Parts: sequence; structure tokens; C-alpha cells
Amino acid sequence: MTHDQIEALALGDRIAVLDHGHMHQLGTPAAVYQWPADRFVATFIGSPPMNLVAAGKVEIGFRPEHFLPREVFAVAEPLQDYPLNIVRIENLGSDRLVYGLLEPPQPPVKVISRIPCTVNLTLQAGTRHPFAVRRADLRRFDASSGASLDSAAP
Repeated sequence: MTHDQIEALALGDRIAVLDHGHMHQLGTPAAVYQWPADRFVATFIGSPPMNLVAAGKVEIGFRPEHFLPREVFAVAEPLQDYPLNIVRIENLGSDRLVYGLLEPPQPPVKVISRIPCTVNLTLQAGTRHPFAVRRADLRRFDASSGASLDSAAP
């Protein structure tokens, strides 16, 4: 038993995500990380946490490592585009954290991208850059209840 999510993900065969005595999800570390049962799990597991964007009665979620500059993806790949106003960049050596605000047509939400050092692109704070997420990596949550609207892991 641990309160440390990194320890749980690294050492556990199955993990339970609890909040104030309520179990939100039980599963393998990979399933809990990739297919969170609700908004709480999505934003509790992972560092940085999953990005969430309001889209009417649904919230769209995507992990920072899936949110990358548009030119990283193949041209024909099914993507969801997100124009990003880059606010700040943290170089961590093995990767960069890019902080920014989504731009229209998206609502102005703060989001984070985790870009591996193997992606050799020049990005600068104060500029606008096209980012995207593979549609397969998008997760949907009910805006009212926070429950996942996606089926279990394929």
C-alpha cells in the first residue's frame, strides 16, 4: 500500500485509486494510466497529469506525451489539431515540458506537452505553434459526472 502514484505504477501488478475511501478504479498500472475510469483518475495518475479540454457535455483528455507538435506526425494520420500559444518551456534533458494556452477554435485552456529530446524542433515561448494528438489517444469524460465515456482498453 502506498500513497505515491509513481511507486504504485512502478511496482504494482494491480493498483487501486482511492479518494476519501471511495475506489475510483482498480486495474493494471497500464490500464489505469491509459484508460482512466474518470476525471479524478485522469488527473491524479501521471506527472504532469492528463490535459482536459471542455467540449460541450464532454471533456476531452489527452496525456502530455501524446500532445506533440503537428509536424511530428505522419500526414495521413488521424489527428485532432490543437493550435497552441506557447507560454513557457522547461528543458529537462531527456524531454521538454511545453506549457501553453490552446487557441481558437478551442477554449483557452492551459495545457502541457511532454516532448522527448529526440524530437529536434525549435520552439519558443511567445509563439503560436500547431500541436496535435492522435485520435486513438483521446479520452472522453462526461462533463457533469466526470465518468469515462470510453470503452475499456481494447
